[in-house]
Amino acid sequence: MPTSLLSLSFALLSQTLVSFNSPWWEQYDAKEKYLCSDRAVVLIERNDAQASLFARGMRTTLFRDTQVTPTLLYRNDILMLTLKGDELTLDQSKLDPFNPKLTCLRTEDA
Repeated sequence: MPTSLLSLSFALLSQTLVSFNSPWWEQYDAKEKYLCSDRAVVLIERNDAQASLFARGMRTTLFRDTQVTPTLLYRNDILMLTLKGDELTLDQSKLDPFNPKLTCLRTEDA
């Protein structure tokens, strides 16, 4: 997926989350919904090794950085996702330098 399309997707997170399911072989242990400061809803599916982020009909996979504790940190080449309690922080500074961080609160387990 081109970076510009992904950038546009996360810069405009104001649309409703589209329902997706990850492939069965990824075996995610947790599935959680978050409401972000711009009223966007994101879905995170995660396990000990990786996480899938669903927003605006797009899906991206991030891999866990096990050196960081006590927070959970997942990242890929362009995004960093931090989970601490009920708070999710999405660092998208490589995509959108004018709005580098998006903070979201867990609403429920999906």
